Amino acid sequence: MLDKLKNLKLNIRQRVLLLIFGACLFTFLVMIVVSFHSFLDIRDSVGGEGTLLNKRLTDSFGQFSETSIKERLAENAELRALYIDRELAGIGDDVKVLANSMSNILQSPERYNPHKVAELQELTDIYAGEPYMVYSPALLRQGISAELLHEMDLVGNIADTLVALSKNYQGYQASIPVASRKGYLLCVDVIPSIGDSRGTYLTKERNQAFPTYEPRERPWYKLAEKEMRLVYTDPYESTDGPMEICCAMPYYDNDGFAGVVGVCCHTDEIYRQVADGVIGETGFNFVMNAEGKIIFSTDMGYVSTEFGINDLRQAYDTDIAQAARRMVDGETDVLLIGVDDKEYYLAFAPMQKVGWSFGMLLEKDEVMAPARQISKETSDAMDNFQAIIREDFVESAIKAALLMVLLIGVFFGLSRAAAGRITQPISTLSEGVREIAAGNLDKKLDIRTGDEIEHLATCFNAMTDELKIYMTNLAK
Repeated sequence: MLDKLKNLKLNIRQRVLLLIFGACLFTFLVMIVVSFHSFLDIRDSVGGEGTLLNKRLTDSFGQFSETSIKERLAENAELRALYIDRELAGIGDDVKVLANSMSNILQSPERYNPHKVAELQELTDIYAGEPYMVYSPALLRQGISAELLHEMDLVGNIADTLVALSKNYQGYQASIPVASRKGYLLCVDVIPSIGDSRGTYLTKERNQAFPTYEPRERPWYKLAEKEMRLVYTDPYESTDGPMEICCAMPYYDNDGFAGVVGVCCHTDEIYRQVADGVIGETGFNFVMNAEGKIIFSTDMGYVSTEFGINDLRQAYDTDIAQAARRMVDGETDVLLIGVDDKEYYLAFAPMQKVGWSFGMLLEKDEVMAPARQISKETSDAMDNFQAIIREDFVESAIKAALLMVLLIGVFFGLSRAAAGRITQPISTLSEGVREIAAGNLDKKLDIRTGDEIEHLATCFNAMTDELKIYMTNLAK
C-alpha cells in the first residue's frame, strides 16, 4: 500500500489538496486524543476524590455514631442501675421495718396483747391482703405447745403491719412472709388487682400443697440465716411455679436469732424494669450479682453459653472475664468486647445498695450500620455521577464524531477550492507555455497573483517578445 502511494504520481493540485486535508484531519485527531485523555484524567480524579470523600465521611460518621452510642449506653446503664437499685432498696427498707418490728415484739412481749391470726387449714379461700398462719410439717409432727401458741398470738401483732405494707405492692405478684425458726409462718399475699380488689389467691384444693411447705428450707430463709443481714436472693422457683426474688432479713428474740422476714416478688416486674431501655434490635440488658452470675437478662441465650456459667469472672473468654471482674468491683464504664466472633459495646454501672451491677450490650455492627449505609449511599452516588459523566462523554463523542464527519466534508470541499485557487495560475501558465511552444509568439500570459508565478508569467511574456524580435532579425 505504501509502495503504491509512493509510486502514485500526483499533480500539484492533488498534492496541495492532500496536504491541506491531511493537516485538518491530523488536527482533529490530536483534538480527539487530547479530549479523551482529559476525560480519563477527570474520571480518575472524580473517582479518587469520591473514594477519599466516602472514606472521610464514613470515618467521621462512624466515630460520631460510636461516641454517641457509648454516651447513650453509659447514661442509660447508670439510670437503669439507679432506678432498679432504688426500687430494690425500697423493698429492703420495708424488710428492715418488719425485722425491727418483729424483734421488738419478741424482745418486749409484755407490751403486746395476743392477736390471733387465722390458720391456713381453717380457710376455704385466701384473699390477697389477708394474713394467715401456716405450720411446717415438722412442727405439726412434734405438736404445738401452749407456750408456742402464746408466742404465735404475740406475733399476730405484726399482721396489721403486713396488711398495710402489702398495699405498697399492689402492682406485683408478691408475698410477705414472717418465718420463725420454730416452724410457723405468718404471711400476706399480694396479687395485681383484677375485678375484686382482694382477689381470691388460693382455694382449699390448692392449699393441699401447703402441708408439705417448710419455710425454713426456702432460699430466702436459708440465705438470711447464713448471712445474718439484709440479703437479696437470686431468682428461684416459687411454691406456685413462677420464678421469684426475695429480700429477707433475720429478726431476733431475747435468745438471739428467731426467724426471717421478707418481701418476695415474682420476677416479672423485675424483668420488665431490666428490659426497659433496651437499645437497638441486637441489644439486651442484664443484672449481675456479687458472685459474677447473671441473675436477670432480657435474652440469656443470645450471646454465648458463657453467660450460663455461675461466675463470669472465671469465663474462658478473657474479655467477658475482665468485664465481669470490673462489674463485681462496682466500676462504671463502656467497653468494646468480643463474644462469639462478634464485637459488642458493654456499658455497666453499679447497683450500690444491693451490691449488684447493671449491664447493657449492643452489637457493634448495629452501631456502625448507619455509617455503612451512608458509605454505600455515597459510593452509589459517586458511581452514578461517574456513570453520568461517561454517558455525557459518549454522547459528546457521538456528536463530535458527527460534527467531525460534517467538518471533514466541509474542509474537503474548502481544501479542493483552496487547492484549485492555488494551482489555477500554474495551470494557466502551463497552458500558455504550451501555446507559445506551439509557435504562437503573440500569446500573452495575464496572471496577477502577486507572487513568483506572476513574475514567471512576466518573464515568459518578455521572453516571447525577445524571441519574436530575434526571429524577425533572423528572417532579415
